[in-house]
Amino acid sequence: MHYQTKNIQILSSLFYIILLPIFFISVNVIYITNSNWLYSYGWNRNQIENSTGLSIDQLNSGSDQIKSYFNNDEEYLNLIIIEDGIKYSLYNEKEILHMKDVKHLIKLTQNTIIFSGLFILAYYLVTIFTAKSLRKSIEQIRRSSKISAYSTVGFLAFVGLLASINFTWLFRQFHFISFSNDLWQLNPNTDYLIAMFPQRFFLETTIFIGVLTIIEFIIYMIVLRKI
Repeated sequence: MHYQTKNIQILSSLFYIILLPIFFISVNVIYITNSNWLYSYGWNRNQIENSTGLSIDQLNSGSDQIKSYFNNDEEYLNLIIIEDGIKYSLYNEKEILHMKDVKHLIKLTQNTIIFSGLFILAYYLVTIFTAKSLRKSIEQIRRSSKISAYSTVGFLAFVGLLASINFTWLFRQFHFISFSNDLWQLNPNTDYLIAMFPQRFFLETTIFIGVLTIIEFIIYMIVLRKI
């Protein structure tokens, strides 16, 4: 019985160490995706108004429609822009199909938050009920959290190093892994989607997610110390 309990503790701790950063990163991806400030920052930082010919109001309307699309049940995104009182669809068929794939990825991320969050709660319960005392269970959670935090910082540092050396390669590898087609390979001269969201937008979004994840781990570890 003691041997089985020990195995459960080890296995649950291992999954916790892996899933804790996945939970934080997934939460940050969804938060970032739905944040108005990120899009406004991107328009100004990358001078999107000049490169696309769209006004800031039109760009903001576009980002609002994208955020709404990610959170509704519509299969396809029909991004409408109004110019001189005339409405027209901004994205072509290839861009619309790619956004369908992106939405699937967003939904997968949302489900990951639920799954990893439930497992983390289950880990707390398992640790509390299998440890000899409440104090020992908290110490176990602290140890596992510390390993998870250090591992995550190391991973983020590695990704940051790769991004600083060749973000284009990293960006392409992410798309090769995440998508089963080449719809993401767009032309900024003809496709508004990539013109609105150039590679630097994704580079800086990745940095924001990494920084938020580290901040959350710091806060998390401080809270655990206070318990």
